[in-house]
Amino acid sequence: MKKPAKLMAALLALVLIVGGVSMTAMAAANADTTASESASAADPAKGSKKVSATHVSKTAVAATVLGKTEDELKAALKDNSLGQLLIAAGKLDAFKTAYLAEYRTKLDAAVTAGTLTGAQADEKYTAKKSAVDAWDGSADLTTKPTKGNKTTGTSKGTKGVHIDAIDLAADILGKTKDEVKDAVKDGKIGDLLIAAGKVDAFKAAYLTESKTKLDAAVTAGTLTQAQADEKYAAEKAKMAAYDGTTHLCEGKDHSKSGSKNSGVAA
Repeated sequence: MKKPAKLMAALLALVLIVGGVSMTAMAAANADTTASESASAADPAKGSKKVSATHVSKTAVAATVLGKTEDELKAALKDNSLGQLLIAAGKLDAFKTAYLAEYRTKLDAAVTAGTLTGAQADEKYTAKKSAVDAWDGSADLTTKPTKGNKTTGTSKGTKGVHIDAIDLAADILGKTKDEVKDAVKDGKIGDLLIAAGKVDAFKAAYLTESKTKLDAAVTAGTLTQAQADEKYAAEKAKMAAYDGTTHLCEGKDHSKSGSKNSGVAA
């Protein structure tokens, strides 16, 4: 009777050990899952692409034109291309018209919101229309702008507001541009401005010219008012920090570095 009792006790102990290991593994798996879910919640954009405010879903437009739900269309696209379905239904031209109408609506909304100028919206629409008009349904519809011809609506750098610091300093100092260029071969414009007590006058003139050029860019439609305001605020901050002892373009003294003068260094 003792042996069976000992055997039962051993089996029970084994069951408890195995069960404990299993529970530990399950707890670890649950912890990993929870951590993963928490990370996803903390960063919902991770793993998903940001969609442009002017993006038009080809699938959504085609579904409407074809009288299908998006799920029905997606199922049909497993064995056919979008172009094939539109051609078979005689709806290719209807799709192109609807697609461009939707795109125009979104561009107009971007102009109203101030994220695009009218000129930028027109440029984007012309490029898109060219791609859509040329599409015959026999290949994928590619409507992305070509590299180097992409309009973002948030003009990078100082487009339309380049200030020739040498020319501006020459006016302030009562010198010719060539005289200023010769004088800064071994130094910087700031040295001349400090010596003449003209740093503040230069800064005021710089901001005035910057504002004039930004206003002209808004009028021309190459910048929105919001973009111009943002750029002017950056120029104003730059001028507030400038005291003539550094190069205006970078805030670093490159007077002996052999770097070329860009026309905005002072």
